[in-house]
Amino acid sequence: MINSQGLLHNGWQGLQAFVRLLDNTTSTFGPLKRAMEVLAEFITTFEYEAAAYKDYAQVKIELNALLGDLAEYFSASTPPLLTPTIESLAQSVGRETELLLSLSKRSKLGRYTNATVDMNTVMGCYRRMQGLLSRLALNVNLSIWKAFDEQTTDTRLKMLPYSPTARYRSAESDNLRRTGCAPRTRVELLQRLEDWAGDEDSPHVYWLNGMAGTGKTTVAYSFCESLKESGQLAASFFCARRLPECRDVNRILPSISYQLSLFSSPYRHALSKVLGCHPDIHHDSLTEQFDKLIAEPLQEVGHTLPKNLIAVIDALDECDNWNGASTMIDVLLSRSRNLPVKFFVTSRPEPRILDLMLDERYRNSRLELRLHEIDEITVHGDIWTYLSAELGRYMTLNAVNIDILTQRSGVLFIYAATLVRYIGYDNFSRAESRLQQILNAASYQASTSIRDIDMLYTTILKSAFDNAELDDLERREMTDVLGAIICIGEPLTVGDGGKGMYSWWRTGAGGWGG
Repeated sequence: MINSQGLLHNGWQGLQAFVRLLDNTTSTFGPLKRAMEVLAEFITTFEYEAAAYKDYAQVKIELNALLGDLAEYFSASTPPLLTPTIESLAQSVGRETELLLSLSKRSKLGRYTNATVDMNTVMGCYRRMQGLLSRLALNVNLSIWKAFDEQTTDTRLKMLPYSPTARYRSAESDNLRRTGCAPRTRVELLQRLEDWAGDEDSPHVYWLNGMAGTGKTTVAYSFCESLKESGQLAASFFCARRLPECRDVNRILPSISYQLSLFSSPYRHALSKVLGCHPDIHHDSLTEQFDKLIAEPLQEVGHTLPKNLIAVIDALDECDNWNGASTMIDVLLSRSRNLPVKFFVTSRPEPRILDLMLDERYRNSRLELRLHEIDEITVHGDIWTYLSAELGRYMTLNAVNIDILTQRSGVLFIYAATLVRYIGYDNFSRAESRLQQILNAASYQASTSIRDIDMLYTTILKSAFDNAELDDLERREMTDVLGAIICIGEPLTVGDGGKGMYSWWRTGAGGWGG
C-alpha cells in the first residue's frame, strides 16, 4: 500500500497524483503502474538519505513536475492509446525502478559503508527516468497532435507501397516455415546481437552474413522476438524470393516507414507532413526515399522516441534487383548515422554487398558477423541440441544416431531442419523407418530428404546464371567450375579449389561444359 501522505509530506505531489490516477485505470498501463508504485515506495523509504545528496533537490523538482504533467495528460477526456513507443518507454522506466527495488531489498542506504556509490546509482536512475518520462509526456500530450487530421494522415499512409507479408510474424511466416532458434541454441550469437542493440555507442549497421542454409533468417527471427520483448523492435522486413511484394527492394523503405508510423504517434504525424509535400516519394530513388521517409521524420521527432530502436532487414540478397540491394546497403551505411534507429541486415555475402560492407569509408559504421565462419564445434553443438529437442519429443533416439545426423548436417541448419521435416512427415507416423532410411543411406545425397536443399541450391544457381551482366564466356567458365567440383567429388576449400582450377586451365584441360 502506497503511503500517499508520506509522498505529500516529502513534496512529491505529482507522483502521488499519477499513482492515484493509474490505480483507477485498466490493466492497459499495468507495467507503468507497477513502476510508479516501486518508485513511490522507494522514495518513501529513502527520501531522508537522498535529500542530503548534491543536486537531488533540482532533480526532484523536475521529476515531480513531469509526473504531475503525466497525471494531467492521462486524466484527459480521451486518454492516450498504448502505442508501441509508449509501451517501450514504460518498459524502460520499469527497468530503472527494478534497479531501485534491488537496492531497497539489500538494505537502507545509510547502512552502507559505500553509501555515496549507491546514491550515485540512485541519482543515475532518477536522471534516466527523467529523460524517459519526458519522452513519454511528448507522446501522450494529445494537445500537441490534435491539430492533425487523422483521416488525411491515414489516406496518405495508405498510399505507401507497404508489404504486410514482409513483417516479422506475418501470416505468411507459417507458410514459409519461419521460426526462431531452438531453445539453448545460438545462445552466444544472440547475446552478441542483444549487446549491440543495447549499446547506444555501437555502429548503426550490423551485417550478419552466411552462405545459404546457415540459418540467417532463423537468427533474425529470434532476434526480432528478443527485440519485441524489450520494446526495441521498430520495424522489420523479411525479404522472400517466393513472394513478389517481399522481393521488391523499392518496398523496403516505405514498409519500414509505415511500421514506424504505427510504432510512434509523433513519427506518424511527421511522416504525414512529408507525404503531404511529397506524395510520390516512393517512386524516387532509394536515397531520396530514405532521406524523406526515414531520416527527416526521425530527426524531427527523435527526442520523443525510446533509445536503441532497431529495424531488421532479412535476406536482402533475395530481392530481384541486385543493383537495388547494393544501393540499399550503401544508403544504410552512408545515411543512417546519428538516427535514433539502428539497422540489422542479413544476406548472403554477394560480391556487390560484400564490397560495400568492407569499404574502408564505412569501417566505423558497421559490425559484421559471418555465420559460416563460426567455430564448427559450436555449430555442431547447436545442431545436436536442435535435433535432440525436435526429434526427441516424438521418438526415442540414442546419442549415436543424433551424432550421425549432426555430422550429416555439417554446418547447415537447413539440412538439420529438412531432416526433422522428413522424419516427422505425417505427424511422425513413419518416423522410425524414415530415420533408418537416412542412417542406412550410403550417401545422404541418396535420400529424398534433401529435396528442399536441392530446390534451394537450384534457385541459387539459376539466379547466378540468369545474371544479365554475364557474357557467354563467363557463363561457360562458371559451368566448368561446377563441372570440375562435381567430378572431383570431394569437399574442397576455396583455396584448394582455386589452385586446382588454375592448374587445370593452364594444362588446357578445361572446357567440357559448353
